[in-house]
Amino acid sequence: DAYEDLKRARDDREENTRRAVHYNHDEHAFLELPWKSCNVGDLLLVKKAQPFPCDMLVVASANSSGSFYVCTKSLDGETNLKEKHVQPLGLAALAQTRGAAEFAAELLKVGLEVEL
Repeated sequence: DAYEDLKRARDDREENTRRAVHYNHDEHAFLELPWKSCNVGDLLLVKKAQPFPCDMLVVASANSSGSFYVCTKSLDGETNLKEKHVQPLGLAALAQTRGAAEFAAELLKVGLEVEL
């Protein structure tokens, strides 16, 4: 049991030190932070085939149809990709919280095409 506990603690430490690209409102820029620093409401930039640290509401996709694919192997062991879709109202609501123009400009700056 002690061996399993030590292994689990090591694996958790390794997972929590992975990096996520997080939007910093003060600096108006995306910065890398450890997964353990992600909080509810944070805006994260996730690129193709990149693991992500938490449950997320996807507000934009590089795919013009708004679809994206998620691998849930680490959660349920299934290796097939699951197709998901961006919820259009989520992006509009997020944009209204800071001003649509400023929000769109930041997203476009990092290479996402967004229609508001």
